[in-house]
Amino acid sequence: MRMFQYKILFRHWGKNKIYPCISTFSLVIGLTCSTLLIGFAMHEQHTAHSTPGEDQLYVVQTKDNFYHNSELKTYDTPVGAAQKLHEKYPQVTGYCTFRQEFVVMHRGKHKQEIDNAYKVTPGFDTLFQPKMISGNLKQTLSQPLKIAITRSFALRTFGKENPLGEVLTLETYKDVFVKDGEGYGVSQQQVNQDYTITSVIDDRPPSVLYYELLFGLSPEEIARQPFSTSWYHNVVQVQARSDRSTLQEKINQDENANPLFLLPIEQAYYTKDYSENRLFRYRDYKQLQTSLYIALLILIIACFNHVNINMTRSFQRLLYSGQQLIHGASRNEIRWQVIQETALQVGFAFLISLALIYMVLPKFNAFMDSRLTFSDLFRGETLSIISYTLVAVILFPSIYILYKAERVALADILRKNYTFHRSLIAGIIVVQFTISIILLALFLTIKGQTEYITHIRPDAESIISIEHEYTPNEHSWKTFKEQVITLPEVVDYTSTLPLMNGAIANREFNANTLKMDQRFFHFYHAELVAGDSLCHATDVSIHKVLVNESLIRKKQIENPVGQSFSHDGMDFVICGVIKDYAIDHVTNEVEPLIIIRETDDWVNARGSGIKTRP
Repeated sequence: MRMFQYKILFRHWGKNKIYPCISTFSLVIGLTCSTLLIGFAMHEQHTAHSTPGEDQLYVVQTKDNFYHNSELKTYDTPVGAAQKLHEKYPQVTGYCTFRQEFVVMHRGKHKQEIDNAYKVTPGFDTLFQPKMISGNLKQTLSQPLKIAITRSFALRTFGKENPLGEVLTLETYKDVFVKDGEGYGVSQQQVNQDYTITSVIDDRPPSVLYYELLFGLSPEEIARQPFSTSWYHNVVQVQARSDRSTLQEKINQDENANPLFLLPIEQAYYTKDYSENRLFRYRDYKQLQTSLYIALLILIIACFNHVNINMTRSFQRLLYSGQQLIHGASRNEIRWQVIQETALQVGFAFLISLALIYMVLPKFNAFMDSRLTFSDLFRGETLSIISYTLVAVILFPSIYILYKAERVALADILRKNYTFHRSLIAGIIVVQFTISIILLALFLTIKGQTEYITHIRPDAESIISIEHEYTPNEHSWKTFKEQVITLPEVVDYTSTLPLMNGAIANREFNANTLKMDQRFFHFYHAELVAGDSLCHATDVSIHKVLVNESLIRKKQIENPVGQSFSHDGMDFVICGVIKDYAIDHVTNEVEPLIIIRETDDWVNARGSGIKTRP
């Protein structure tokens, strides 16, 4: 009987090739998208919860010093914040402090900047327990001139994953306190030293931290530095089953301490840091939710297509079932046959979808900034969810088809004398097209936002920002502009960087600052709303400035041209107002901007801009 069932099944597919092909193609698309997005979401969830003992670890946050009187928080904390919490509160049983380092690696005649290098206290090994390839991490972080690197850094630099004992020549900077007029200031002194690799960390497992090179940072070194030009990030460990709200309340009541906040380590992965640090990885939680919703909608469309096509074939299917009944097949055998047919289609479509996922995964990771691997689809909860999804795709359409088949009498089947309820098919089509329209609208919205970000300024595709290794003098800039303008590809230049040069702030107000030359308006197509652009002014003064609309709104200045205002101990006269434009990130509020006119054709900055031909 089983061979007879398969014989009729494949003969039926052979006679109606178009229906199985369309149904399988629809399932391939649905399963590819849903499997990939489910795997992505579960991998990110696993990354957020990848830290051992995460229920006892908290990231220390403070209010962003730049955005005063706001709720924005940052991981950039004061020097020794975690150490002080550990010494003052018994609930804090351990801590780890990171300090970002500016490192240049020397390899022969070549130099390479290492963006993700940190000094870290030895408590890092106890709190995060990273998987090691070789070496003792705690000993490495407790000794001078010893470093730990990650496996990916080792492969990229040495071509092997375990370069234990190799020596790296690193150019670092240390803070030096110098007497500056009536007080003391801090400057950075360049130091070139050889470091021996004594530990290699396996960075293949998911982690909320992103680093490539680690130095040791002793508690004594932290205590000696009341001020630093580097950023500090702190993580504390509390006693098991400690109440975070109680500890947070005690910290808030301490008037002598800076306002500090404890964020669970698993939430750090989904919490945006407005200082845009590189130590803590970040994933937008709404992006994950959207991915799962899209996966569900695409899969629903695929299932509707599958059911709709099978309903179109229902006359043949019911007649085929009647033939089986005549040959002695039981209803249970027919039910099992229907499920088998659907399972064969779904299984075949799933195999094709896995092949497609394997091919597109590198591009998907690059687009989503993900570290998803093909093997992650077959691990832990991800495999369970994908398996449940496949079972649902197999059973739900089959159950409906069986439900319809069992409501028709055998005599009517053989005489082909029965009517088909088309109302459900019409409903399926309406729902299917509704979901398709929603997905299309979502796609067009994302595409429009991407286009807006890409072309947010005129000639955005043609503007190239050039960073100078050292601040050029006026003679160097003159030589540069005379040579660069002779290039046939270059049509314009400016010494004004596209972003801000700095900022001034106090507890009442903050503003970005930008130094401009006389080519600023023409080069960037800046729009003057009121007043004078200062491009042709002969009296250049740091007190005569341009401001943007945001500053006018926040200062509540009426008729701003000619008005003066004081900020951070300086007096400014508003000569003109320019239209607001995004200066750092399109999702952030446009901050107040003060534009200072420099000399006619040169700004003492560490960069410049050129515009190429389209």
